[in-house]
Amino acid sequence: LGNNSEMHVELEIKKEHHKVSEQKRRDSMKQCFDGLKTALPYFSDKNPSKEKVLVL
Repeated sequence: LGNNSEMHVELEIKKEHHKVSEQKRRDSMKQCFDGLKTALPYFSDKNPSKEKVLVL
């Protein structure tokens, strides 16, 4: 029973690490898109979707 509890704790830690790393990845992607939008004059005063930014 103790081993099962340890496995549960390890799983929760692993999930939390994954959640944190995924949030960092999303934040990094957002920063990149925001930088790209500001670099493109057409988008400087608009809020286009990420798809539209990539198509141009």
